[in-house]
Amino acid sequence: KMMFDCVDKWRQNGQLDRLRAIKTLCIESRNPNEQLENIKLYCSSARQGAVFFSVAGGKLSEGFDFTDYMARLVIVLGVPFPNTQDMKLQAKKSALSSGVKVSNRRQRLSFDDFYVSKTMRGVNQIIGRAIRHANDFGAALLVDSRYCFDRQKRLLSSWAHKCVQQFTAEDNVETELSRFFKRNESRLNFVNKFDDQSAQEALKAIKAEFATEAPAPPQKNSDQPPRNGFNRIPKKPFPN
Repeated sequence: KMMFDCVDKWRQNGQLDRLRAIKTLCIESRNPNEQLENIKLYCSSARQGAVFFSVAGGKLSEGFDFTDYMARLVIVLGVPFPNTQDMKLQAKKSALSSGVKVSNRRQRLSFDDFYVSKTMRGVNQIIGRAIRHANDFGAALLVDSRYCFDRQKRLLSSWAHKCVQQFTAEDNVETELSRFFKRNESRLNFVNKFDDQSAQEALKAIKAEFATEAPAPPQKNSDQPPRNGFNRIPKKPFPN
């Protein structure tokens, strides 16, 4: 809800139009058909520069891979803590509070530790959307001072630990990002060879995610062909 409120505010004050004058903007939609069109637009515009606003915990933040130039920068605004009123979380909290063993851990896990761990797993998923193979590269901005807490930093993916830099409001983040991409320009000579193929494969996988086809009802007579209907196509993993 926060993202949609923010987008509505930007639409009202003209900020959205100013952003669209610089880059293609795509906004995650609750409507599957609109979402597919948004993803197709993003894939076709990514090379020239595009921005995709999405919700933490949604399909885009955890279910799709944006390899190579499809995503060079991921910005996480705030810490995406799950809703504590969720029934599954309430059941987990009740189980942990009652002392029921819910894992193979020797030490009892508190709900607070579980809650933060679950949140940071989601953050790691978001960051990982942009780094998909050994020669891929990208930057992630975690915009919230709570990421500076030791517990949050420890729960970041191990490969990200050595890359973490902490900034304050006075630091010039834009300059540091420019230096980062300048240092990685040599990788582009390798990565760009696969850009077009990666984009086509990514779009194909995305279409498969949203596509449907007919269920074949059980055949009573093996000589009769199955009738047509509708059935969801199994998910296909993104190429690495």
